[in-house]
This record gives sequence, structure tokens and C-alpha cells, in this order.
Amino acid sequence: MAKSKKVKYEYYRKVLNPEQKALLGDLNEFKVGIHKIENKHKDLIKSYLNIAFNEVLVNINEFDRDSATAYIKYSYDKALVTLYKLKVPNFRELNLKKKVDTTTLKEAIELFIKRKEFKKMSKGTLKNYKSHTLSTFLFFKENEDIDNITTQEAYKYQEFLKDEVKLGNSAINNKTAFLSGVYKELIRLNKAEKNPFKIEYMEVEESDKEAFRDNDIKKLLDNSNDKDFQLCLNLGIYSGFRIGEIFRLQIENINLKENLIESKLKDTKTKKHTRTIPIHPLLKPLLIEIIGNRKSGRLVYNDSKNAITSIQSEIGRYVKKTLKNDNKTFHSTRSSFAQKIETYGLKDIKILMGHKQKDITVKSYLKSNVNWNRKVEMINQINYKTL
Repeated sequence: MAKSKKVKYEYYRKVLNPEQKALLGDLNEFKVGIHKIENKHKDLIKSYLNIAFNEVLVNINEFDRDSATAYIKYSYDKALVTLYKLKVPNFRELNLKKKVDTTTLKEAIELFIKRKEFKKMSKGTLKNYKSHTLSTFLFFKENEDIDNITTQEAYKYQEFLKDEVKLGNSAINNKTAFLSGVYKELIRLNKAEKNPFKIEYMEVEESDKEAFRDNDIKKLLDNSNDKDFQLCLNLGIYSGFRIGEIFRLQIENINLKENLIESKLKDTKTKKHTRTIPIHPLLKPLLIEIIGNRKSGRLVYNDSKNAITSIQSEIGRYVKKTLKNDNKTFHSTRSSFAQKIETYGLKDIKILMGHKQKDITVKSYLKSNVNWNRKVEMINQINYKTL
């Protein structure tokens, strides 16, 4: 086995004198990584850090060890803002002088949401978090001790949402992921030792929405001047991607030289969403137009200030209004895609569409190795006559 390459890190260090060390809880030095910064900027960043450190020591009695460390980290970010035009909140908003005592589930969720607000999460995401909070307290008590919640209770919470609240499995998985995120943050802050919501997600059934007819697709494209929407629709009908996969595609997932797209969802509990799809010849020009000179970032709606959930809702309303058929949604693109490749073998179709595999041979050995030329053949023969 080849040895992994060692990454060389460069740090800025500020060694403390005995008095400073005592005041900061026996902290020997501040150590801030600057290995990702261009060489020509490192001296400037060091000067920012040195100034920030002295600012901390002027009012040392007002800071504990955690606060001082956080202040240095903030100053490091402040330097990046100046050099790379990034955005971070004002330090006064951090309110780091007092430690937050988190023992109840309500306090834990409030802390989690507050930290997400600090990181400038989208309004749509924060709205979803608050919705998940309401669902949480339909089952758990607000003053429930965070250390007393067990994995068994987490599973009972899923059953409650399914049987009593009548939610679908996808919605239940989202609420489970929310609470799992709360506990991940608690563990990261050393406020909890285990994550009871790190459990199996519920199986999500594939939607059986009615497929788009060729003239449906033409109507949707002709009535919209939104290039991002047009790309979303083309990705659906020529690649079979789910809307969630499309919105998570990054520029680096698109390989125009090799004519392939890699779909990799980080938040899924299975690998059924991870697959490589050849680029259809009619899809490539639109990809080139949308990507332009960009090297990174989200593929679609990269410049939009709206939350992904609100854009998806807008797309859903547009499809329904244009086609006037409740049985046809954006997910109908997958039905259309499946119909265009239905003459091929079931194994090939499942792999191309990212369906869950029960056959261990297919699941473990063939999923990433199915004959590439076969995939290209399947994709390239897709034809929507009215387009």
C-alpha cells in the first residue's frame, strides 16, 4: 500500500509569557493555519493576527480561553475578507464573553439555529429549521435533557411522525437529519458525547408521477426564458437526475472534456444517488453556456439569492401552471427518461437511474464499472421528437 502524502502546513504562532499563559487557562500559544493563503499575502495576514492578539490582551480579564481563541479566528477571517472579499459577521455579534449552558433539547436547538444564523444560512433553510423544531416538540418535551434521549426514542420519533403526523418518509428523513445536525454541533462543542439520531433513514419510494409527453417538454422550454430552469429540465430528461441532485451539482462535477457528469450527494445515507452519467450531445451546449468561465460553485442558480427550496417551489408552480396537470411535476422528467431507455436491460437501467441495487454483484462490483460505451449508447439514443 502506497504511503499517503504528508501535507505541509504552515502556522502563525504567538507564544505566551507566563502571565498571559495563566490568564488564558494555561494556553501555551495561539496557532493559526495559513497554509491555504497565497505566499504574497502571508505576511499581511500575520500582521492582522498579531494586532488582533494584542487587542485581546489589552482587555484580557474580559476574555476566557475560548473567547480569546475565537477572537483570533475572527481576525484571521477578517484578513481573508480584506484580501479575498469574503463576508463574515461583525465580531460584536458573536457574544462570546459568556459560555452558553446547554442542557435541554430546546436550548440545544436554539443554539444550533443561532449558529446557523451567524453563518448566514438562507432564509428558506432557517424557515425549515423552525418547522422541524415544531415537529420535534410534538413528541419530545422542550426541557428534555439532551443526554437522556436514546437511539430507541429516535426511532420512536420516526414512527410517531409516520403514524400520527402522517408524514412521508422523505419528510421524516429531513426531520431526522435536522436533529442529527443539532447533536453533531453539540458534539463538536463538547456539549454532548453521542448522537442518538445517527440512525437508519426510512426508505423513500420512487415517485410514480406521469411522464412528460414530448410536446409537454417543448411547452415548458418555450414558455420560459430562464436558462437555469432550461438546464434543470434538460438534465432531468437527458440524464435522469432528481431535482435534489441537480441543485447539488457543482461546476467541478461537470467534465466537458470527458463528456461526463458525476452526481455525488453528501447528505444521503445510501450510495444510490452517486453515479456517473455521459453528457447527451444536446445537453452539452447548454452546459457550456451556463458554466461560462466559472471554475467552481453551484451549477444552476449560482447567482440567486433565493433559497433552493423556494426555487424548487417556484419550478413546481411553473410546471403545474403551464401543463395544468397535477400528475405531472418536475419529477416526471425521470419517468420520461426511463421510458426513453426502457428497451435496454433492467440492470443497465437501474444503474443509469441510480436505483437501489439488491444484487450484491451489481451493487458492489458493476455499479461504477458498467461498460461505459453502453452508457453512452443509452444516453445518446434518447430523442424527444418535438425538440
